[in-house]
Amino acid sequence: MKIKKTILILTSEHKKNKGIDDLKEYLNKYFDDFDVFIIDENQTGGKGAAKRRSDINRFFIQNYGGELSPRAFIEEKIRSFRAEAGIKHSAKSQERVKNAMLRFNPESVLATTPEMLYYAVEAKKREDLSCKVIGLVNSFTFDKRYFNAAADGYIVANMQVKNQITGMGYPSADVKVLGLPMKYASYSTEQVVAAKKELGLADKPTVYLCGGMYGNGNIANIYKLLTDQGEYINLIVDCGQNGRLYNKFLKDAENRKLQNVKIYHNTEETDSLLTASDIVITTYCVDFINNCLLRTLPVIAVSPMDEREEREFSYLEENDLVLYARDTNQVITYMYKIIQDGIGVRLIDGAKLNMNTNSLFDVSNYLTLTVNAD
Repeated sequence: MKIKKTILILTSEHKKNKGIDDLKEYLNKYFDDFDVFIIDENQTGGKGAAKRRSDINRFFIQNYGGELSPRAFIEEKIRSFRAEAGIKHSAKSQERVKNAMLRFNPESVLATTPEMLYYAVEAKKREDLSCKVIGLVNSFTFDKRYFNAAADGYIVANMQVKNQITGMGYPSADVKVLGLPMKYASYSTEQVVAAKKELGLADKPTVYLCGGMYGNGNIANIYKLLTDQGEYINLIVDCGQNGRLYNKFLKDAENRKLQNVKIYHNTEETDSLLTASDIVITTYCVDFINNCLLRTLPVIAVSPMDEREEREFSYLEENDLVLYARDTNQVITYMYKIIQDGIGVRLIDGAKLNMNTNSLFDVSNYLTLTVNAD
C-alpha cells in the first residue's frame, strides 16, 4: 500500500471559504500522492473566541454598514468589543494546531490567517518539525498582521503584496505571486441565458447585489435604487446571514409584486446565481470578489467598513479590476456605464490581464513540489 504525503491547511471557517475547498478538490484530483486535511478555528479549541469574533463582525456589519455610521466609531467599537471577547492568540488553539501537525506529520502547512500562521510557525519551532510553513495572504493588498519572519514562504495575489513583504526584509525568492487559489470559470451567452431562464428571469441585464457573508445592512439603500429602475434590469440579492434584511427585502418584493427580483439568504447557490449575472455589486469579501473576477464579471465595489477595506478597493480600482462607488448614487451611474457604455469590457480585460487563471495548479504545484525540494 502506497503511503501518501500530507498537506495540512489551517484556515478560518473553511466552509465559507470557496477557495480552500477548490484547492482541496484540485489537490485530491490531480496530486494523488498527497492527502489533504483542513483544520479551521472551530477545531483548534478557540471555538468560543472564534464565535464571539464572528458575532461581533456580524453585528456591526449588519447594523452599521459603510455609510450608516462614522467609520471611526465603527473601528473603535470593533476594536474594543474584540478586546473584551479575548480575540488574541489562544494557548489552547496553539496547542491544538501543534497536536494536529504532530498527528498528520505534514510535508507542508498552508496557513490562511495571521493567527494560524503564528500557531504553525511556533509549533514547528518548538517541536523541531521539518515541514514547510507557508502563509497564504488572502487579500489584494498586504495586511501587516500576516508578516512572520519565521515563515518558510508566502503565496500572494500580486506583485504589490510581494513588494510590501520583501520591503520588510523577507527574502524575495520565498514570496510567490501565484494568485488566490480558486476555479477559473468562463460561460457562453447560451449558458448565461439558460441560467436566467432556470431562475425564472427574462433575458436582460442581471445585477447580483451581495451584502457579504454577514449581510451588510447598508445594501438596503442600493436595493431601493436598483428596484426603482423598474423592469429594465433583473436583480438577484444575496443577504448573507442577515435574516432580518432578507425578510425586509422579501416582504418588499412581494408587496410590490416584483417579478424581476430574486432574494436569497444563506444561499449555497452562489455559483449558479453568478452564472446568471451580468454585473456584480458587492461589499468587501476577498473570496467572493476573487470568484467574480475569475468569472470575468464586471464588479462594482461598495461600502468599505474600515481603512483596510478601502485600501483594497482602491487597489482594485487603480488596476482596472473593479469600479469603486463612493456613494449609492454612483452605484447606479456605474451600472448604466457598464450596460450602455461598454465600460464592463475594460473591467473584463483588466481581470484577464491581472488574474492568474491557473492559480489552482500553481499553488498546488508549489505546495507539493517546490516546498519539498532540498
